[in-house]
Formats: sequence, C-alpha cells, structure tokens
Amino acid sequence: MVPEDIASHLESLQVRFAELEKLLADPALYGNPEQSRKVSSEHRKLEKMFRDFAAWKKALADIDTNKEMIASEEDAEMRALAEEDLELQQKQAVELENAL
Repeated sequence: MVPEDIASHLESLQVRFAELEKLLADPALYGNPEQSRKVSSEHRKLEKMFRDFAAWKKALADIDTNKEMIASEEDAEMRALAEEDLELQQKQAVELENAL
C-alpha cells in the first residue's frame, strides 16, 4: 500500500472527524451519555488512525533516507548505524501499515 492510497481514504474521514469535533464541542451531547460515548469512541479511533498515518509516512521517509545513506556513506560505522535504523524503520512501517 502506498501513502497516496491511504491518504485519499483518510481525507474522506477527516470530514467525519471535523463533524465529531463539532459534536464534542456541543454541551448538549453530554446530556445523552450513550451518544457521547459513541461519538468520543469514534473520535478517538480516527485520531489514532491519523497519528498512525503520520508516523507511517515518517517511517517511509526515514527508510528512504537510510537507504540513501547506506548507498553513499563511506564510513563503515555510519553505514552500519544506518542499516540498523533501516531495519527498525522497516519493522515499524509494517506494524503501522497493518494498524491502518
């Protein structure tokens, strides 16, 4: 999956997220505890999804940066550090993509 595929889906969810934020700002919502819980829960899920997406995009960018560093770095120690970081970023990217 590529960030653009997920981004287009998330854009549509941002409209719903904005609606939820308006609902949460309305004191009348809290007069109905069940509705308040539903709105809060949906808001939290979307908020987590947006955070995960941002972290995933950062991990993908870090992967590219590390690959460039590995290809161009002459210092073996720096290249080894970049390889370690690359491995960690790749694992994180997979975990985040699965979460999305």
